[in-house]
Formats: sequence, structure tokens, C-alpha cells
Amino acid sequence: MPEVSQVSFTSRCAAGTGQEITCVTERCVLRVLDGKLKVTEIAQGSTFSGTFHVR
Repeated sequence: MPEVSQVSFTSRCAAGTGQEITCVTERCVLRVLDGKLKVTEIAQGSTFSGTFHVR
């Protein structure tokens, strides 16, 4: 993965300050709960199978 010049958000830093972390995509809503990434909503017609890979 190429390096970037600036990181403006990291979930690790946000979690350390008690902020809620939510990621909204066209297919689902993901939240960090209890230190784990969890799918909380799935768009109608979307299906999920397999494994999420999180870095």
C-alpha cells in the first residue's frame, strides 16, 4: 500500500477518545462496537458472504 502524506482520521485514535465510529457505504453500515467491526445495516437486495479483511 502506498504511503500518504497525512492521515486525518484513524479509528484507533477515535476509539481511544470514546468517539462512535460509523462507516456508511452504498451496501451497508458498519460500526466499531466492543473493538470489533460489525455490520449493523444491510441495503435491500445486498447479500454478504465470506470474510471482511480489516487492517
